[in-house]
Amino acid sequence: MDDLFNIEPTAPKWRELADLHGITANLIEETGEWTAWVEWFGQAEMTCGDTEKEAVVSLIHRLKLTGWETVSI
Repeated sequence: MDDLFNIEPTAPKWRELADLHGITANLIEETGEWTAWVEWFGQAEMTCGDTEKEAVVSLIHRLKLTGWETVSI
């Protein structure tokens, strides 16, 4: 018997929303800070944070993207 339960791992809600909205997050190695950005009506919108989640969630909230009410830092 290998496993009692076969539970598939799921992505956190903030990552699902990032994928849904096309948000990209990168670590800036020089500063250790994360940036999250998305093309928004022909312009790039960007936020920064100490973690990938913080950067992504702050961008989702700032732009009030679909699902923004369901995620928090």
